[in-house]
Amino acid sequence: TEDTSDPVRYAANDQILEITLPASGAAGTATVVDGFVSYDNLDGSSTVPVPKQDGSLQIATVVEGPSAPTTYEYALGLPDGYELSAGEEGGGIAIAAIDKSNLLGVFAAPWAVDADGRAVPTHYEIRGTSLVQVLEHDSDVYSYPIVADPWLGNELYYTPYLTSWNGAFKVNVTPRQAGKDWAGIATWWAHADEIKNKLAASYPSRPASQRWNDNVQEQLYCHIAGLPLSLPEYNLEAARTFLYWEQQVAYKCNYPEGYFSN
Repeated sequence: TEDTSDPVRYAANDQILEITLPASGAAGTATVVDGFVSYDNLDGSSTVPVPKQDGSLQIATVVEGPSAPTTYEYALGLPDGYELSAGEEGGGIAIAAIDKSNLLGVFAAPWAVDADGRAVPTHYEIRGTSLVQVLEHDSDVYSYPIVADPWLGNELYYTPYLTSWNGAFKVNVTPRQAGKDWAGIATWWAHADEIKNKLAASYPSRPASQRWNDNVQEQLYCHIAGLPLSLPEYNLEAARTFLYWEQQVAYKCNYPEGYFSN
């Protein structure tokens, strides 16, 4: 859209999130750059929403000079029962259910670089239902333009793949940064659902019982509980003796060997 007051709409888990861009309604005429709409914020910066093929959304803000603002606010139209929730220091920001039962999406850790490829200090702040990126570019040490971007996605894992172990299937999966940052026990079911859905898409000819079982699920939960020692990849074997995840922790999720399988 060329109307800068219109929010960007992002689909996540059957919900539509509306994201109002910086300088909304006050920006100048929109132009098309490399197939994407660029909004001139009329303050020494411009904003370019870039939807990605994997369903994520990059919102690139280009800072042209030292007179440009150091804060960029993205107002979010959150569904009822959801809030912005901060991860570990310096990490991303989640759109999470207040009761921690669901994640709609995660803004990746803030990022900004200058024209010479140098990192520019930046961090996020939560102000009500707005995400604010603070960009500390008011210095003589950086070259313009500077590019900064909130990156919003709703995936916790890269694509899982199946191998075999002891005559049965083994699920192999690597968590994305969001899967590492948002690993509280109340969200574990969302981790399992995402992996199961991705396995179903990758192996549609296999019956569900040959992609997932209770052993695999409890091992997944154990690996999440074992972060960061369980990284980089979770290897979940269907043929293992069933143990609840709490019982597996002492064995590093692999009874009886006692070591992480990666």
